[in-house]
Amino acid sequence: MTPLPKCYISVHKSPEKTISPHPFNHLVDLLLPTDLYQLISNDSESSSALSKPLRCYRMSIPLSVIVETEFLTKYIKTGNVVMLSKGRIDIDNVFSLNDGILRLSLTKEAYEKAGLTGQPTRFGNTGPKKRHNRHLVEINLRDPAMLHGKKGFDRIVWSFQNKLNKKVDFLFCDLDQQKSPIDCPILAALGATPRQIQVPEVTASSPVKVPSFDSPPGSVPQGGGTSLEAEYNREVWRDWAMHVYEWLALANWGPADRVIAADNIDSYLSTYAVDHGEYEGETGMGLTRVRFRGMIPAAWILEVWRTVEKLVSSVSVGNRKGWFSLTVHGFENSLISWDKSAHGSMTGGENGYTLLSIPQKDEGNAEAAKILTFEVVGSQDEHS
Repeated sequence: MTPLPKCYISVHKSPEKTISPHPFNHLVDLLLPTDLYQLISNDSESSSALSKPLRCYRMSIPLSVIVETEFLTKYIKTGNVVMLSKGRIDIDNVFSLNDGILRLSLTKEAYEKAGLTGQPTRFGNTGPKKRHNRHLVEINLRDPAMLHGKKGFDRIVWSFQNKLNKKVDFLFCDLDQQKSPIDCPILAALGATPRQIQVPEVTASSPVKVPSFDSPPGSVPQGGGTSLEAEYNREVWRDWAMHVYEWLALANWGPADRVIAADNIDSYLSTYAVDHGEYEGETGMGLTRVRFRGMIPAAWILEVWRTVEKLVSSVSVGNRKGWFSLTVHGFENSLISWDKSAHGSMTGGENGYTLLSIPQKDEGNAEAAKILTFEVVGSQDEHS
């Protein structure tokens, strides 16, 4: 039986601990009530995160370009970039670069031909005898020994020029681009095609049913002992949290018909129902989704979260409508997910997360908003 993806739920976990260690992201959805979006939209668009141009690039280059002196010095030794190649992580040769570490996930044939030192990959080595069909080579290009003229580095350059010498399609993002001019002659010479990231797709929905963001009375995420009652209270809390997560997924998806306030599907055809909360009344609540696409840096996502969090805390929309969520999807073919955890996708390459900020019910309570964190990983991921 194929293992299923897992969802880890945390309460009051620092958003930075979820966002920062997850480098390879391709889709970000910010979801919030339309009333709230209208109040903060002008200020958010003029914020430092969204007002400065941010681009990612597509380029087709051989690996040898990465170790050329000009590229190596500007973007790796003194700069910081993320790169990910096109391909299926458990079948093709796939390459990634972040924090100066170049990772090569190679088939057995390519590994033997390259002549580089690596180790069997954590995932992808399948079959009755668990043969080593794939290998991972990790090269720290910021190591002081990674210079032309050094024996070990010259061996890597030779391998890239003579063995792993085919052009590879890469996505590329310079993490320091907002500190320096965008146009770079190196990228222009490589024929890199730019794409704007900070220009979002904004979609306003028709009124939707919104669930309660208050956990059931007596339910707790953890603790309480080992009694049957304590276990029941923890199970009730988990059911409520998963219902909220499921609703967020459906709301981000269009929204889906089942959460629209006017939906009257026969329960025989669909058993899904929103557990009504106190927010929308009888007519439902309008939602706005702000979507960003591209090779999206984790630091930029964190800045977006902090900007929206600050703006939301400064306005009052009444009836506790100050909630918002941020959903981030990682690349299914990334070699790592969180904190350098090995990642595979043969049976599902999910690696992403949702952060939900919920205001306190008592407006006089000085306690910060509650933050629910949902981290989703496929069955082939060391993070699980």
